[in-house]
Amino acid sequence: MKTINLIKVFIASPGDIAAKRNEVEETVYRWNIENTDNTKVILMPIRWETNAIPTYINNSSGQSVINKQIVENSDILLAIFGHKLGSPVDNYRSGTIAEIDYFYKNSKGEVGIFFLDEPVGSVAKFENQTRPL
Repeated sequence: MKTINLIKVFIASPGDIAAKRNEVEETVYRWNIENTDNTKVILMPIRWETNAIPTYINNSSGQSVINKQIVENSDILLAIFGHKLGSPVDNYRSGTIAEIDYFYKNSKGEVGIFFLDEPVGSVAKFENQTRPL
C-alpha cells in the first residue's frame, strides 16, 4: 500500500468564466494521472458547486457557509478572473474576493491569482499577473 499526500485545491472564480474552471479541474485530474505515482501527491480540485453542502445557519450568509465548509479546509486557492469581479457578497466586491480574503486570513496555504488576457469574446489564454483588485 502506498502513502499519498492529498492537497485540496480550491478553484475560485466569478461565474463569467465557469468554462475555465472546468478546464482547470480537468488539468488537475490530468496532472494526477501523469504525476501521482512519481510524486506521491494527489491534487483534489474543490469547487463550491460540487463540494459545498447546502446548509442554513442562522445569521450566516451563503458565502460564509462556503468559506467555512470548503475554503477553510483547502490547501491551495487558485482564483481566476475574466472580465468581471463577480457579484457583491457580504462586505466584499465579489464572492471570489471574499474567498481569497478568507483563505488568506485563515490558512497557511498558497494563493494563486490569474487573469485571462483576452479581448471580450475571443479565445482565452492565462496570464499570471498582479493587478489591484
